[in-house]
Amino acid sequence: MKSALSGNYGDWFLLQFSTLGFIGRLFKSQDVPKVMEFLFMFYASKPCDWLLEDFLRVRMCGHGDIWAYCIHKIRSVARLITPTLFQHEGFHSSFSGNVNKLKDKSFGTGAKKIFFNPPLSGIINNLQAYSKYDIYALYNGDDIFWGGNPKAGDVIDFIFDHPVPLARIHIESGNSEHPGDIIREASLEILPDEFVDGGNLTRKTTPFSEKEKAANIKRYDFLPQLKNLNDTYHVLGTFNSDGAFIMDVPPKYGRILILRIAFHSNSQTWVLIKKMELHVR
Repeated sequence: MKSALSGNYGDWFLLQFSTLGFIGRLFKSQDVPKVMEFLFMFYASKPCDWLLEDFLRVRMCGHGDIWAYCIHKIRSVARLITPTLFQHEGFHSSFSGNVNKLKDKSFGTGAKKIFFNPPLSGIINNLQAYSKYDIYALYNGDDIFWGGNPKAGDVIDFIFDHPVPLARIHIESGNSEHPGDIIREASLEILPDEFVDGGNLTRKTTPFSEKEKAANIKRYDFLPQLKNLNDTYHVLGTFNSDGAFIMDVPPKYGRILILRIAFHSNSQTWVLIKKMELHVR
């Protein structure tokens, strides 16, 4: 647990060292009374682990938030630490007559570590998502993103909740069922939190599209301080013929506020993004 506290988890509310029940939950001292009061009010109605989920929804989710965005905000403050340290034992459920044989698959040294992308303030996405395949579901690692035909000037902006020193970017599009639904003629751009100059840096020189201008304004809803930021985007590169972008980010770019996928032509196909991993230094 001590080693986990040294990790880069942002402004966390809860660190979870188990995926099951109410065991292995670490709170900050100042937050314990709030959680205790909530549990005391409703403990006769639901198990404590269910009540904790309710508490986090009330705390983090606004009225009208889409579900995937709500889940993203909850996970930004309730971080799961893997491999987990506590295993669920016993078979008798708190529900009378029920048997519970669940085991934590993330427990133990051999368990796979779960990857988390850095916390976001929000995402601005011009592409219409199909069904449940929302952009937040992709970023959370829960599902793919699948959206309608991109048009020239469309953008997907990932706005971090604090400047992030990105080390590596790995994005893949298309899958075996829809191999043609890849990202075409698009670039990946970044907006550093400080002016970057010198070196072999590729500064964006083309004029902003109308949708890019709209995204630059809409970002103020997530981070008002961005109003005073110089819109000097840097182009890291373009997506390859397979619709992928994999790159080690040079340290000279410093800390990054916004990561942007910018589309430069009208696509005849939808876009399916199956993987997105942003590694931090």
